[in-house]
Amino acid sequence: MSSPVVASKRAAATSANKLAGLELLRFGAAFTVLIAHYNHFFIYKYDYVHFVRTAQPFFRPLALLYGYGTRAVEVFWCLSGFIFFYKYAAVIGAKAISFRRFAVLRFSRLYPLHVATLLAVTLLQWLYWRQNGAFYVVELNNLKHFLLNLGFASAWGFESGFSFNSPVWSVSVEVLAYVFFFLVTYYLSADAMAVALCLAGCWAATYFGGHESVIVRCIFYFYLGGLSCLIYRSIGSLRRKSAAVAAALAVGAVTGAAVQRFIATGEVSWILDLGVPGALASLAWLSRWIPAGLARGFDFAGNLTYASYLLHFPTQIAVMLVVQAAGIDRHFAYAPGFFVCYLLWVFGLAALVYRRFELPAQQWIRQRGLKRS
Repeated sequence: MSSPVVASKRAAATSANKLAGLELLRFGAAFTVLIAHYNHFFIYKYDYVHFVRTAQPFFRPLALLYGYGTRAVEVFWCLSGFIFFYKYAAVIGAKAISFRRFAVLRFSRLYPLHVATLLAVTLLQWLYWRQNGAFYVVELNNLKHFLLNLGFASAWGFESGFSFNSPVWSVSVEVLAYVFFFLVTYYLSADAMAVALCLAGCWAATYFGGHESVIVRCIFYFYLGGLSCLIYRSIGSLRRKSAAVAAALAVGAVTGAAVQRFIATGEVSWILDLGVPGALASLAWLSRWIPAGLARGFDFAGNLTYASYLLHFPTQIAVMLVVQAAGIDRHFAYAPGFFVCYLLWVFGLAALVYRRFELPAQQWIRQRGLKRS
């Protein structure tokens, strides 16, 4: 019979391993976005200056990330869907959590760093405009778009284009997916039928509407992530180990087929629509075998994604201001050394911001916002 200490350690290890594979994927998606946006360093005002795409650092091994990295946004939406179904579906469906509490939990996680980076970009863009007579990369830095960003509504359809800390547009849309998820789960459910109806509704809205709204697209991938969570739970609930392994292998086979189809056609939708949901279910299932120490490392890396996502664009503006003020040659970003230093800086800064700002702000808001809950 094991001692209480041993049992406690085993419980901690099991908890740490739950979704460690997804945390690693989340970090990988954030890394991919940084690679995809690296070309910003070759932009002066709004245009590229003598930009040679294939001359970017480590282009050959990173060619797919340079070319398709912006599609990591859909991966983030899928991940969010999986995690929300995993964490919130049961309590919302049982009406054990109010919308107010749910909103405070989400607000405290997302809003403090969003506002901080919004103010930072506002200042940096003003400095860049003073130096160059134009803004950097993103042109719509006016009062209307500032207020939209302040209300987390920069991509709700009221905007005229990208503005301020432009990467936050995907989070802005995702906020609407959170509200949609809560209402559907609270008043209907989050079972397979509800997921199928939501996915079919998104398809119908796109087909009959004649175009795909970015909000509909976000909800579609959010519920694809939810579907992958249901598949993961179904695999985990199988009593026979052989059946669980067979089901996991089937999911892996679908993922592999999607990858092969992408290689053959170059059509990324095969990866996003089949490969990513399959990978989520597979990684979540495999997470139970990740050692506790490694799982904690993956968890820490995953926690850096939001900060790195919001910090990389203001970092780029700051770098360009310094480069121009110091008279450094415009080709500086082709240097592999700068590429490595840039990535280390962004993730190092993200770690500092997560520990010193994100977590304290989150705790402060929750202590006050949830007092009456």
